[in-house]
Amino acid sequence: MNKIEISPEKSYRLINPGPTVLITTFKPEKPNIMTLSWCTNVLDEPHIVAISVGQSNYSHSLIEKYKEFAINIPDSKLLKKVLNCGSISGKKHNKFKKNKFTAVPSKYIKPPTIAECIGNLECRVIKAIRFEGATLFIANVLYSIANPKLFINFSWDVNNKQAKLMHHLGGARFEISGFLKEL
Repeated sequence: MNKIEISPEKSYRLINPGPTVLITTFKPEKPNIMTLSWCTNVLDEPHIVAISVGQSNYSHSLIEKYKEFAINIPDSKLLKKVLNCGSISGKKHNKFKKNKFTAVPSKYIKPPTIAECIGNLECRVIKAIRFEGATLFIANVLYSIANPKLFINFSWDVNNKQAKLMHHLGGARFEISGFLKEL
């Protein structure tokens, strides 16, 4: 089998991480939302996750300041809103209002969660590792909830036509439960 060489700048697309998520961060007068594909589990007991956030992103400064964030898991019904949250700045726009998302007060952290998402995890940063251009925020998951009709036997029911997780493939390309959808 012949293979093609992939440049280092694009090789990250070979190992698509988990589903595309929406990260919510805290600011007293205006919480923020960012679209993120670089999110992974690190440990299950205690549950520790990691997210990689570009240092130039507005959400980066909020996570660095408040040491908390929520991971919100959207399904494909929210694809256009997910793309919108990833293409405008929270410094200039209120992404909750612009996308008609409902902010729900969290149980243990200051950032709200997003009601329209099918799952939510409340996270508190325990360590930040800075690289040139990005920071890996490692966090304890303090609390998590999921739609019980879609999260069955402690797993997403991928055969359920109501729950379709999105995986970012690069650009405006997403894999949705086995179907490629481009916008």
